[in-house]
Amino acid sequence: MDKNIQMYWENDIKPQLDPLHNTAGNLLYYVFQTPYRFQPELLIVGINPGGDYEGVPFLDRKTNWYTECTRNAEQKHSFNETLCAVFGYGKNNELFNFFENAVGTNMVFFNTGSVEKLNNNPLKNEMIQKCKHIVIKLIDEYIQPKRILTIGKEPFENLKTSKAELVKPENVYIHKSFRGKTPMYRIPNPSRINIGSYYKPEQIAQYQQYFEQEFLNQ
Repeated sequence: MDKNIQMYWENDIKPQLDPLHNTAGNLLYYVFQTPYRFQPELLIVGINPGGDYEGVPFLDRKTNWYTECTRNAEQKHSFNETLCAVFGYGKNNELFNFFENAVGTNMVFFNTGSVEKLNNNPLKNEMIQKCKHIVIKLIDEYIQPKRILTIGKEPFENLKTSKAELVKPENVYIHKSFRGKTPMYRIPNPSRINIGSYYKPEQIAQYQQYFEQEFLNQ
């Protein structure tokens, strides 16, 4: 960890989150799901870590990460698999580098297992408020990304500072806005309930084409 963010972690983040960790049934929390870098080309912000059946955050670079990028549709759905496809895994290495080297975090750091469980947690509002304050400070002062991709509506609405534009190449939904001068993009959460509506093969191809235009032509 960078020395400045290490001090922020020890002096500010942990004192705020540890009491919630204890009162929320010892829920694990992750501030970053990937290695931290200053001014990355891309920051990905999800809703909350969720976690697979082993409790590993979906963006974690674990040993089977590349296997997940190439699994076929008959196997268990993977959040990572879908995002890999959106970023052109095996088709456009230049675009995929943005995803491979992205920094990943969430609007809520606590691993509740799913967004539904987060919504049903009695400490939801306190979690959201404390984590939102930390995320904004991390982005503006410590990470300073060149681009931000939000997964789902909540992170996008909480972080944008200007009016959003709906970009709709045919049958996919992408919103674009800014946080200060930093471009922000929103795509639907590639969860199991959304996969059939927003991430069909032809839609994934359109997401890829859009981000090729936005990321590679600047």
